[in-house]
Amino acid sequence: MKKTFILLIIAIPLLSFILSPVIFIRSDIKVDSLLVLPPVAEISLISKGSRPQIDEDLSKKTFDITYDYLQNGFPNSIKTKYHSPDSTSAAKLNNFVATIITKINSEKQARKYHLPDSIVSLFNTANARFVFCTLNWGFKRTRDNFINTYHRREIVNFFIIPMAQPHESLVTVTCMILDLKQKNIVYYRRDVLENRDPTDIKIIKLQLSRIINHFFI
Repeated sequence: MKKTFILLIIAIPLLSFILSPVIFIRSDIKVDSLLVLPPVAEISLISKGSRPQIDEDLSKKTFDITYDYLQNGFPNSIKTKYHSPDSTSAAKLNNFVATIITKINSEKQARKYHLPDSIVSLFNTANARFVFCTLNWGFKRTRDNFINTYHRREIVNFFIIPMAQPHESLVTVTCMILDLKQKNIVYYRRDVLENRDPTDIKIIKLQLSRIINHFFI
């Protein structure tokens, strides 16, 4: 798997919704080999108001940690092959993995999801049935932004109506296994941790190990 980081152009909507944990397993399918895609990472920084800006350095740091973990993160019983698509295919796959997070927010949606032919066709020469995808998504606020936002909401809470205090940071890791033959999802899990640094190596490894072990062990 070629270690090539691609910064996404299309940002995932950040504060318009709060992502919830999701777990879905299609239990009648046995997976003993995987084609592992390079991870997708989109980490934003909030420095003014509540408007996020994708941060290339934070995203690259998260990408590197996840990439390195995936090299040896699967049980020895699982045969893994690491995919290195060309730049055009990589951009399409990255966009697919990133945007699917806005489409699948429940077990029911994961079960009913049908893989588009346009995505399946990207693996025509890969000689694989099952594909493992990873998305790291999250944000962190600057210290000044968090303090200012917190104080503003304290004033609103006191004089007007109660409001939830802002998250200082949020980290989510979503992994899924695609079945290219059946064109559906075999495994989908999103792990969400509030007020945790999305670039913290310990947090990322914890989430990845929890997700992978849940399916294979």
